[in-house]
Amino acid sequence: MDKGYKPKELRATMISELKKNNVSKIGNIPLDKLQTPKIHTWYEKLGMNMKLIAKYNYINYDKYLLSEEWYLLRQKAIKEVNNKCQNCSSQSNLEVHHTHYNSLGKEQLKDVNVLCETCHTKLHEIGKTDYRYLRISKFNNS
Repeated sequence: MDKGYKPKELRATMISELKKNNVSKIGNIPLDKLQTPKIHTWYEKLGMNMKLIAKYNYINYDKYLLSEEWYLLRQKAIKEVNNKCQNCSSQSNLEVHHTHYNSLGKEQLKDVNVLCETCHTKLHEIGKTDYRYLRISKFNNS
């Protein structure tokens, strides 16, 4: 990504344009509470002006998750934690979760968590990014 990439400005502009088009929530969630890739997905689905995206060389998250680069990082991350969920040690339905999107497209292992599908879902339900929050959450006993 080039040095002109400003994710906060890009995010703010997408939210502003969505609101101008009478989109203030996705489901029951206000736009400012959604993660940037989710906003981008809806921005794109609604066919809105993508010039800003091109200006900042923003990665389309859904397409990136299908890339060879992501596949290789995903495999490396899973192998690094011995094919186990970092929260519950399950070996079923493992997923790789971004702890942030600042390095999207050039992540390192420290930027992701390996979680089973259940723990990954719970993490998103409590609105956190790091799996360690699951250990103290109310969802841990369910």
